[in-house]
Amino acid sequence: MVSRYVSFPGFEAEPASRQVVVLPVTQGKEGSPVNLFVHVITGREPGPRLLLLSMLHGNEWLSAVQFAELSAQIDPAKLRGTLMLVPVANPVAFRSATRVIIDDSDMPDLNRSFGGPFEWMTNQIARVIADKLMRQADYMMDFHLSDWGSTMNEVAYGEDFTDPDVREKSRLLALAYAHPSVNAEKSISVFPGPNSATSYAAEVLHVPNIAVEIGGLGFGEDVERGWTRASVDGVLNAMRHLGMLRGEVKRLDRYFIWRNRWRLSPTKGGYLEVIVKGDLSLREVRKGEVLARLIDPRTFEVLEELASPGHGVIFYYCRDYMVHPGQWAFGIINMEDGQSGWVDGRRAWAGH
Repeated sequence: MVSRYVSFPGFEAEPASRQVVVLPVTQGKEGSPVNLFVHVITGREPGPRLLLLSMLHGNEWLSAVQFAELSAQIDPAKLRGTLMLVPVANPVAFRSATRVIIDDSDMPDLNRSFGGPFEWMTNQIARVIADKLMRQADYMMDFHLSDWGSTMNEVAYGEDFTDPDVREKSRLLALAYAHPSVNAEKSISVFPGPNSATSYAAEVLHVPNIAVEIGGLGFGEDVERGWTRASVDGVLNAMRHLGMLRGEVKRLDRYFIWRNRWRLSPTKGGYLEVIVKGDLSLREVRKGEVLARLIDPRTFEVLEELASPGHGVIFYYCRDYMVHPGQWAFGIINMEDGQSGWVDGRRAWAGH
């Protein structure tokens, strides 16, 4: 494990402290500063340095609320190592309440811009995150969730990370989050691609990491608070796994480990009416089962039905809401290729 604390220009972390560091990035067209606010919680003893990123996409704001609740539960005097929290990693997109930065750039999506050689705002923000934060991290978690109207349900790691040590540490970190839905994704070669935060951290900087995608917005306060509790508990359990906190590491009796999925999205815009109701997380669906229908809000005509393309299991879903063509509806794990299913917890931790 590491034996030093984090540092930034003009800032040195103090043991058993809680500090906020402002990292300047650039200036917007209207003259407003673009800064990153980093909450640095330093333990009494040096140890692992864990970086948590939220809101690389500016409309996924619930994870920033989750970071506030997590921060309140961390006692620096009982912490070993350093926790770095970036609640708003994309302040420009957050300002406009959009997923990406609206600046007419060639690279508007911050989570597809790490390693980019240009001076677009996404490239500049990504460089500060990579050079000032990722390089000091021993582990990283990148938080995403859906915009209003849909919800996600996975903890993902790159099964195609090329460094075997990074890949194995990432896999164990995903299990330590103690969430049943674990996506062993082709992070580099398929999605989200080599210029995402997780792929860049793993491949270029050799930082083990996971992507956490649990929850969404528009499902009611009680449901969303449940997702917040799950996210906070997941981080705390992972910190115990890393030796940053004392206590027993919770291990699930079984995990649903999966690989390939279908995206089921509307081809037209309109009102998406969901036919299957309730908590659909890891619900099995049959091929051809109709999950929703798209209605023209002007004529009330049914424009199309969304049916499962195969036998699978739902890992993300939506509520009734107005959608653009291609907007989030359902993610269905492919159960026809034999690469996904429930695994006994002991076998999962052993790598079987």
